[in-house]
Amino acid sequence: MLSFNLLKTLKLTVWEVCPHCLAYEIIGDVNTTSSEEEDTVHAKPLQTVPPSPKRSTRVKRSKGIVIKESAVEKDLASALAKANQVIASQRQEITALSIKAHQDVVSIITKEIPVHLSSPEKKQKLAAKKERAVKIKQEQTLQVEAAMEAKKKAIQDEEEKKKIELERRQKEELDEKKKS
Repeated sequence: MLSFNLLKTLKLTVWEVCPHCLAYEIIGDVNTTSSEEEDTVHAKPLQTVPPSPKRSTRVKRSKGIVIKESAVEKDLASALAKANQVIASQRQEITALSIKAHQDVVSIITKEIPVHLSSPEKKQKLAAKKERAVKIKQEQTLQVEAAMEAKKKAIQDEEEKKKIELERRQKEELDEKKKS
């Protein structure tokens, strides 16, 4: 069973399960720390291959702009599109797994942490639990009373039998005395 005694432990546990929380926290830390030295990334622009007359080109019009694409650029574009699709599907899987893991963590936490007593749901649950306990106690007392009544009746029946047997013996003894 997991134990979340410290807030730091809880955060680490949630981060291990839910990478979105960790990423958000890291981004938050980067945005809030201005004293640290900022890293700048110098990106080179993509090199474009000028179309040669030997390559087949296709003219594409987009909002009045004429763009010529070569076969190599088409292949690169299709490969890039496929890679983007794979990345998107993997992101969806990761997101789904993160959501599921987050839900699991929340369910574990809610099982371990009792709901505050002022919660209406908690009050309803407690009332239902008390009613069930009262019904169970009533059934138990009825069973005990029935058992006690049965024992009393059995004892009375035994006493009646003994009394009848005693009277029969006394009558037999009187009859024997009268005969003698």
